[in-house]
Amino acid sequence: MGSQKGSRVDCAVEALKKAGVQASIVNAGGDLRAFGLREETVRVRHPLEPGRAAGILTLKNRAVATSAIYFSRKKHRAHIHSALINGQSRESIVDDVSISVAADNCMTADALTKIVFVLRERAEPILLRHAADAIILECDRAPQRLPT
Repeated sequence: MGSQKGSRVDCAVEALKKAGVQASIVNAGGDLRAFGLREETVRVRHPLEPGRAAGILTLKNRAVATSAIYFSRKKHRAHIHSALINGQSRESIVDDVSISVAADNCMTADALTKIVFVLRERAEPILLRHAADAIILECDRAPQRLPT
């Protein structure tokens, strides 16, 4: 489902461009893409306090997607669960972490957030291959940028 949202953002941007729109931002709640001549400032939510910004990105003709569990976290039978699943372990991701990835299009950025969530620093070669970069926000650590 995640990359579908990114793909829909990309389709909306292409439709706006085809209609003659020179600049805009399409935001689908965690997945957004900006196009035009201006740089746009995007604030990334804090993993434990989603009402507070913990990082800032600037975009110009790029997309950003963020994955975190702050809105999907649920407690069931004394265990925390989320909508994000680790594809390697098939366990629910419960880390208080926010992963934001910037790339040329939203579908790529959205897909890469899940890869960075699981691989963290080991995702650097994949990010480089896609001309993407990431910000990892963990509650007890300074923001980490990839590639380093």
